[in-house]
Amino acid sequence: LAHSTSSYDLIFSDVYYTMNSVPAHVTTKEFFRRAHARLSPKGIFLANIIGSNLEFPESMLYAEIRTMHTVFPFVSVFPVESSTSSRMQNFILAGSNVPLAGEIDIAPPGTGEQNIAKERRIEKSTYRTYPVLTDDYAPTEYMAAALMRHYYDATSP
Repeated sequence: LAHSTSSYDLIFSDVYYTMNSVPAHVTTKEFFRRAHARLSPKGIFLANIIGSNLEFPESMLYAEIRTMHTVFPFVSVFPVESSTSSRMQNFILAGSNVPLAGEIDIAPPGTGEQNIAKERRIEKSTYRTYPVLTDDYAPTEYMAAALMRHYYDATSP
């Protein structure tokens, strides 16, 4: 994206190998600005992140949603497993200049399968207290550790 002058209808960011190695530079407002600048007018930016529906102060999911909203007029959240589960799961975040449909097919291309993820509507009041991640402030390792701590505390007997 840094060196391209092309515009794209779709940009997909899927760079998380594990929760232990979250690349901070692709979670920031500056990165989202760069991606947004490379999109066609009706283009869509998708990011796959690991998170939880749990609301806790260090939630990277809600920080990412707030950060994306500083750049994209519309941000849609698609939990891959469940919109109510407190388990860790993948979320597809979609940023765009136009509203999107309420569901997406997340099945691998070419498989002939269908796996529909339904949008989880999240009110602005839910994420407004979370930080905006920037190139100067993106505590992704801390947030990942907090997610694991909250998840394991919630699921321990």
